[in-house]
Amino acid sequence: MTKLSEPEKHEIVRLLAHFNTPTEVVVAMREHHGVEVDRFQVRAYDPTKARYEGGDKWREIFVAERSKYLHDIDGIPIAHKAFRLNELQKSLVRAQRSGNIVLANAILAQAAKEMRGADGSRSHFEWRADTPYGEHSSREESQREAREMVESMLARARDRGILPQPAMVSAA
Repeated sequence: MTKLSEPEKHEIVRLLAHFNTPTEVVVAMREHHGVEVDRFQVRAYDPTKARYEGGDKWREIFVAERSKYLHDIDGIPIAHKAFRLNELQKSLVRAQRSGNIVLANAILAQAAKEMRGADGSRSHFEWRADTPYGEHSSREESQREAREMVESMLARARDRGILPQPAMVSAA
């Protein structure tokens, strides 16, 4: 059994509190800290297991870390709409580059769902009940707005160098 330092024990407890399995903790400790531990030694620091041997100190740290983990969604990028939309944008560009129109359309649909939010309501449009197309007075206006949104996304991708600039056509 490997003799662990206090910071190494703390890292094991933190990883366990974040719902990592003992096997995942073993791999993390090897890769990030150069420490060889086995899963049985790791389990001894998990107060949710019958063979817990960490004492009150590590139990308190485990409970504090678990609570912090469960309540701190701000630190998780995918919990933020901007991150999800940026990832969808990157995927859209890759799909377009590869010529996968079906995937590109699916990504656009996912982005539209993301903009509506989890409850299905639009986050930046206020829908009016008196017209069939929400705040738009016509289907053409809705299509124009959608086209402008896509063109804006493509322009941003070109500005960032993700997509090539369109070829300039000169008048003959």
